[in-house]
Amino acid sequence: MEENRFYHPENLELKQVVELGAQTHIHATKVLRLKVGDQFALFNGDGFDYVAQVTEVSKHKTFVEIINQYEVNHESLLKITLAQSLAAGDKMDWIIQKAVELGVHTVQPLLTERSIIKLDRERADKKLEHWKTIAISACEQTGRATIPVILSPIHFNQWLSEENLKTDNLKLILTPSKAQNINHLDKLS
Repeated sequence: MEENRFYHPENLELKQVVELGAQTHIHATKVLRLKVGDQFALFNGDGFDYVAQVTEVSKHKTFVEIINQYEVNHESLLKITLAQSLAAGDKMDWIIQKAVELGVHTVQPLLTERSIIKLDRERADKKLEHWKTIAISACEQTGRATIPVILSPIHFNQWLSEENLKTDNLKLILTPSKAQNINHLDKLS
């Protein structure tokens, strides 16, 4: 596995020459000081890492050639969904980052009666894009090649009535006000 990994949102193929995005170009050339001939990994969420070799660097652009690809299987066998009440400040960013690092498959932000944060549609869309960026950054750091799904915030009652909760899969709703401790759950067979 290459030491440096970057997300590239487009499809990638062997022998393809790719122009890096502006932020990736700046990080690769100004921070890491990569130059022609250097190699690093790109990923796009399809489950593969692509070895990219720098072929051209200019002031505003970097081009790389995809010289190899390999499947990355760092995903949990469990399809865990974290349904999390919106947290104030940068706590939600931290929660999403750590959830991705721990292998969560899906994050469902919830609007609850005690949520401090109130989002209108426009602000919710901006937050969603921000959280997706956090998830991608966490994937870059942890070596995950599949990007977790970050869903739009919904009300807690709506989430409880969703069809996905009506399956036979185990659901745990953790709340500090309940009498039963998680340690008292029956062992699964």
